[in-house]
Amino acid sequence: MEKRNRAMLLLAMADEVYRLYFAFRELEESTPCPGGSLGRSILLTLHLQGRRSVPDLAYRHSLTRQRVQQVVNVLLREELLHRRENPGHKRSYLLELSGSGRKRARELLHQERKFFRNRISWVKDRKIIDCTLIMREFREEMERRRESGSQKAGRLFSAG
Repeated sequence: MEKRNRAMLLLAMADEVYRLYFAFRELEESTPCPGGSLGRSILLTLHLQGRRSVPDLAYRHSLTRQRVQQVVNVLLREELLHRRENPGHKRSYLLELSGSGRKRARELLHQERKFFRNRISWVKDRKIIDCTLIMREFREEMERRRESGSQKAGRLFSAG
């Protein structure tokens, strides 16, 4: 019975994550970005983490390289990104923000800070940190399963 209760708790948490995702669409829609939500995420990833390749970005977003490349092409056309040679791989360029890409990423971060500034002000910082850590652990477990190939084998949601 304990495992069943735990599973129900995790299902409730997952439901909240999905619902929160749709609620966050309000933020995205308030400041449109070339390439939509993926374009926004790519700009912020490059701003916060530095140069990345298309395969790196695809892995981070659990998307195909082709889908990420489509959005990268939009961002390149909008002159928000530059391509650089990748010393670690001959066929995969490194992407970095252009000057206008850095400016756009800063605008997006400013908008997000403004959005979150007064949200759930009654919740203590420690609780937010704990929630973030739990969500990170859950995501990392999902990624480990993906890396081991269990998702492709249809075992992502297996009981074990």
